[in-house]
Amino acid sequence: MLKSNVEYLSNEQFYNLYEKENWFLVKRDLNSGISISYDTQKFLLRFSYLRYDSFDTQQNKFINNYYKTPVNFIVYPFSIGKIKFNESLNIVPSFIESSTYYAVLSDNNFNVFIPLRLSKNISFSPTLLMQSFLNFYSDRSLFYNFYSFVFPLRFYPSNFCSFDLSYNYKIKSIDNSFSIIFSSNVLTNSLSPRVDLFYRQNFLRIYTTYNFLAKIDSNSWYKKFYVLNTDFGSSYKKVDFFTHTEYKIDENILQNLQVSLGYRFDFNNRLDFVYSKSYSQKKDVITSRINVYIPDNVQLKLRSTLNIEKENVELVNTNFELYKDLHCWEAKVFCNIRKSISTTTPYVFEIGGFVGLKFKPYVGTKISDIDKLYFPWRD
Repeated sequence: MLKSNVEYLSNEQFYNLYEKENWFLVKRDLNSGISISYDTQKFLLRFSYLRYDSFDTQQNKFINNYYKTPVNFIVYPFSIGKIKFNESLNIVPSFIESSTYYAVLSDNNFNVFIPLRLSKNISFSPTLLMQSFLNFYSDRSLFYNFYSFVFPLRFYPSNFCSFDLSYNYKIKSIDNSFSIIFSSNVLTNSLSPRVDLFYRQNFLRIYTTYNFLAKIDSNSWYKKFYVLNTDFGSSYKKVDFFTHTEYKIDENILQNLQVSLGYRFDFNNRLDFVYSKSYSQKKDVITSRINVYIPDNVQLKLRSTLNIEKENVELVNTNFELYKDLHCWEAKVFCNIRKSISTTTPYVFEIGGFVGLKFKPYVGTKISDIDKLYFPWRD
């Protein structure tokens, strides 16, 4: 797959000092990149070139700040017996033009997943993850590791409910060593319970996390809990409804509320409205999303966000995206307009496709009509 993009960012900020001296600060950035990847459905290899340029007002031209040449190698999950493995390697060299500075950042992620069934209704799936980071700079080098252990236990007594309890532990090694000290560098030590109830097109999910690392008073053990999250979703014919609440246990207050309502005209055409309320920030946000399918394999997506503070209503974000399938290529154009301290309007054109490769479906699967419509070369 060959993929490229160009992004232009322009900010014009106005400042007013207490001496009443006014001036404009102009900042313009030009980001571009190209990547080529090879995917065999067993592993993915990608080479990229990313360039970042900034506008120099004194020279009145764009000058190169730095560029990167990332290399990504991903091995898709594979199994040996009942044990599942996953592996990924990323190498990102960075250089500054007309300078001796350079940096090579690399990380390797190795994951081992063992699904076990303790009984008919109880499953246990321990996961071990090792993340290695090796960074080279012009004056030094740094090596360290993260070791993560996840032990999820699931109990599903019936076909309409399940109970999950997951223990999560993460620790950082000593710099430039594989060794660890359990009395320090512990990043995560938590227990996460979750309850799921579901019936037909409806579901209710309640979950939270207990943080053993939180420092609290001895008589306030409940303050180690994160927020209590509650999700409820329901679908009826073409209408989808969803709510999400966050209850702060230690302060006994409702922190956030989100309500969304969607209508599906068909598989490709959809309309959604999302209302979010932050009680801590005293702010309301309304987001609308529209997905429209146009004949000849063109998809149009529109998204806008409104902020409501007291009686002020402000349009803070508008996103436009146009997608076109070009048989064995695909093209996408999108524009994002944000309102903040400065006004940023990036226009991005992106095109990518498959070169000499055909999608090979897994054994036992069928290519749907939707796949035939959007990806005819897969047939």
